Amino acid sequence: MLLTRAALIAAISIVVANGVACAQGAIAPNGNANSGTNNGTMIVNPPPLPVVSYRVCSGEYERACQTHDAYLYCYADVRSWAADRCTSYTVQRVNTYGGNKCGYSIDAVICTGPK
Repeated sequence: MLLTRAALIAAISIVVANGVACAQGAIAPNGNANSGTNNGTMIVNPPPLPVVSYRVCSGEYERACQTHDAYLYCYADVRSWAADRCTSYTVQRVNTYGGNKCGYSIDAVICTGPK
């Protein structure tokens, strides 16, 4: 999931408010209270990395999987799958159940900074 609309609007509002305050002289471009000196630079922090969640099913047949976003065959490494798609990630086992050649597992992958 990417930023919600409300979170995005709040982030833009903060940036715009700081820019207006800076232009009016209330805040110096370096982010400090205006002390009468202005070196012409503004410190801007980069936006936070987007976060995306995936439900990954592993097993012999995709049609036997519970609700999922991605499918991997038996014994595939979910961490490797996540590393190929994410700057950083967390994998958490949500469910396992028996069936067919190798059984099935559902893993939640929280991906920060999708590649």
